[in-house]
Amino acid sequence: GDGRKILVNCLIGDSYLTLVNIYAPNKVTDRNAFLDNLPKWINDNVQPDNDNDNNIITGGDFNTVFYSDKDKKGGKMEDVEKSSQSLRKFSKSLGLCDIWREKNKDLRQFTYRDNFHKVSCRLDYWLVSKCLFHKVRR
Repeated sequence: GDGRKILVNCLIGDSYLTLVNIYAPNKVTDRNAFLDNLPKWINDNVQPDNDNDNNIITGGDFNTVFYSDKDKKGGKMEDVEKSSQSLRKFSKSLGLCDIWREKNKDLRQFTYRDNFHKVSCRLDYWLVSKCLFHKVRR
């Protein structure tokens, strides 16, 4: 593999859970290709649950923002749009939601800061299957 992703299938009680850790490339073209290929890789490796719900929890550094208006401050917005689209497409294709954003609709917090260029971004995410939404408290 490329060392940028790892997946673990586990059984908790009587439900399968798939845990995925991501470290997306920094270079835009590499990152977009990585995100575009990620759903197939996950689907090829996920252990489906008995009720056909895939309980997926994906976390990591995606090196892009989900929505530039909420997850980025400063810098050029147009530079991130293609990668943001790739991230949203990845999430939608697997039925995942940005659980932190769902629980914090209008809050602006960032996981990356560049004080020299005056840019702040939220690049790290927990994307979880929508069927798990009710199990997340905060």
